Amino acid sequence: MPPRNLQPSALALVVVPAVVSTLLVGVRIWRRHVTKKFAIEDVLLVIAQVLIIVLTYTTWQSYKKSWYGYHYYDIPPGAVDPPTFQKWGFANAIVYNPILGLIKASFVITLLKLRSPNRRINIALWTIFTINGLFTIAAPLVCAFQCSPVSRFWDKTIPGKCLDAAKYTYGTISIVLITDVAVVGMPTWILHSLHMPLRRKGMYIAFLSFGVAVTAIGGYRLYVFVQLFGSKRMNPDASYGIRQGLSNVEVSLASIGACGATVKWLLGQCVPFFRDADTPRLSKYNATQSSGDEVDMTAERLPPARSADWSWRSREMGSNRTADSTLVSREREVGVPPPIVWKKVKTRNRPTRKERQENVQTPAGLRTEDLGRLGTSTTHASSSKEARPRDGV
Repeated sequence: MPPRNLQPSALALVVVPAVVSTLLVGVRIWRRHVTKKFAIEDVLLVIAQVLIIVLTYTTWQSYKKSWYGYHYYDIPPGAVDPPTFQKWGFANAIVYNPILGLIKASFVITLLKLRSPNRRINIALWTIFTINGLFTIAAPLVCAFQCSPVSRFWDKTIPGKCLDAAKYTYGTISIVLITDVAVVGMPTWILHSLHMPLRRKGMYIAFLSFGVAVTAIGGYRLYVFVQLFGSKRMNPDASYGIRQGLSNVEVSLASIGACGATVKWLLGQCVPFFRDADTPRLSKYNATQSSGDEVDMTAERLPPARSADWSWRSREMGSNRTADSTLVSREREVGVPPPIVWKKVKTRNRPTRKERQENVQTPAGLRTEDLGRLGTSTTHASSSKEARPRDGV
């Protein structure tokens, strides 16, 4: 009877989320290609997804080489070669670091293309994008050269030094969590002022805030590392578990969260509640050639035309623009038809042949009111004054 182990479960926890995220990213890219809206945020997401596939492979090899998921007493003597599986762990760490940064950059670009009129929202998005970009570049470099020489990472017998593992881990996870919380909160900030049904607004916020699960997993990983580095004694059975796969689940969920609109579209093919094909668009970005993933946010916020005129005049006078007035102006820029004005007009009826003969035969017998009765009639359209009924001939 084979020994009881958790390695199959650990491998499934690594592979299944990666497969699901790859399928969703594939559907998103197909939609963007068909609608000719493929852009830079899609490129970043594709790069991140390729790295997720590479991370899945390196994690698989690391589990196999280290016999992860087995009790220490079930591992055959000499079966584990520490330098070998540490090399796979080193590759695993380098590949993991830029994935979340690329996915968050893709999502922030999508939010920027919504063109929010709120200046503070735009400043916050650009700040997040800058900090996240710098971390995405710096984290893999610091991880790759945290030991001098580099080979000391997987072979502790080589003379040299490495960064403090606890400080490095706490620093990287903290920055990731801070940017995660900031990115997750942005959709709610952008959507809360829109005038739309509360249920629909909540649905959009939910689909755009899948990152909450990513943040929760990141917080749990930080808790695990605090327990690991704070423990005074070594756990001899540390290889028995599945918690190491949380990093893979985290990046896969982040990729799925970046495809929130694609998930909504797929659900809309089966559940009518999620369909919004008959609703107006939020902005020019969604109404024309948007280049991010489609965010089908409806904006039932079109006030009377007077409010829109006021927003344009306010901007020309240099006054502060409000979010509502500017969005209304943008709706007019997209093309809101002017109000219909109904007017009272007079049309001249063409006289019949009999009337023309009567005019020729007895012109002296015609009265002035008869001429008006035969020659003109009044047509009304949405008027408060009623036309005088025609007398019978």
